[in-house]
Amino acid sequence: MKTVTEINAAVDGFWNDSTQVALRRRWETDFDLFRLKPYNAGSGYQIYTSNAPLVLANRLIAMIAGARVQISIPDEVLNAADREVAQNVERFIYGSLQLNDEEMLKLPNNTLLDQAGWNACIRGGIAVRIYLYKRKDGKTCADVKLWDLYNTAYGVGENGLAWAANTYTITPQEARDLYGIRKTNHGDKDIKVRDFWDTTSYGLIVDNQFVRPLKKHGCDHCPVFIIPAGYMPSVWQNNYKNTELHRFESIYAPNRGIFPVLNKTLSDLLTIIRRGVKTPVVTTTNDGESPFEGDIWQVDKGAQINLKTG
Repeated sequence: MKTVTEINAAVDGFWNDSTQVALRRRWETDFDLFRLKPYNAGSGYQIYTSNAPLVLANRLIAMIAGARVQISIPDEVLNAADREVAQNVERFIYGSLQLNDEEMLKLPNNTLLDQAGWNACIRGGIAVRIYLYKRKDGKTCADVKLWDLYNTAYGVGENGLAWAANTYTITPQEARDLYGIRKTNHGDKDIKVRDFWDTTSYGLIVDNQFVRPLKKHGCDHCPVFIIPAGYMPSVWQNNYKNTELHRFESIYAPNRGIFPVLNKTLSDLLTIIRRGVKTPVVTTTNDGESPFEGDIWQVDKGAQINLKTG
């Protein structure tokens, strides 16, 4: 793929696959749980929304974010000279990750481990791009970026990923400041950015045009890795249409169907209790006409029901 059209077609084709359509729909549902989207009990009902999804997620994410990173190169078969080299490599990796976090914190962003915890828990996996290069000033830079699986597309080759692309949006002001784009096809709306990598090259597409034309990255592979959070391998069986849907499961998998039932049950219970606080008052009149309009079960104000005498 060498043109913007070819890259866009590949990304769209990936997202239109039935597995990805189902995954993205489930990720949307899980994000609603994470942000505690209020439960819709219907008009006239009290609403209860459980905070359990956010509490569960934050607890596990905090455990991952607070974990100690351990980098170890097996040295059982190494001689003394190789062990010294391995120790230097370990120190280099620790230093690279620390510098990478410092670069992340310069932006309104979280550290690598924070992002890894969130993506593993809520998206059920991690997409990571790892690139080691020399800057213009000659310094070696280890650039590790986590991509949101919801906005990531990729193709699989014989020796790993054949290509991968991450899509996100920026404001028109950012397009002008970062890439010198003065006029776009979207007016004041956010502009789509697509970061593309394959086995030989990388490039950046903004508003359907290359702002960084494809350039050799120097790796012998596509430096993007897709890592499911669970232990399930890729399997296939006759009585299941799509087992791949279960490889990227979030922490909500066991409770995804329970939370709505809990919200509905407690909303119903809360409604019954609140309706018992202010019960409707029945009066009889000669004509039976009632001045009250609306739901007589609203608990915010007492209702009056007029019935014709007799």
